[in-house]
Amino acid sequence: MKRRLLLPLCAAAVACAAAVLLRALPIGAPASPADALPSAAAQQITQPDPRWKVGVWQGHVAVFDPQSDAPRQVLDTELISLPAADRQALEQGIPVFTAEELASLIEDYDS
Repeated sequence: MKRRLLLPLCAAAVACAAAVLLRALPIGAPASPADALPSAAAQQITQPDPRWKVGVWQGHVAVFDPQSDAPRQVLDTELISLPAADRQALEQGIPVFTAEELASLIEDYDS
């Protein structure tokens, strides 16, 4: 007989606790602490530092090590030959995290 009473009581206690917790959160509150962070800050937490940067060197597309001002590789592609959006991204520097991503960017920009 005690078992039959215990299950409904536990279910009622869980439902009450959930209702109290839901009332404590303001409407539109983030589901987790990571959701409360701006997207750039959230990326910093989840993404490691870039291994390379693809940018511009003397008017050409180039690959840089993150801590170096001198390029490790300069492509034949001239910046002026690219669409405006690509030029802007390259002038700001495109962070690259994996060798596969670097190979893909080099393939995209290599003439």
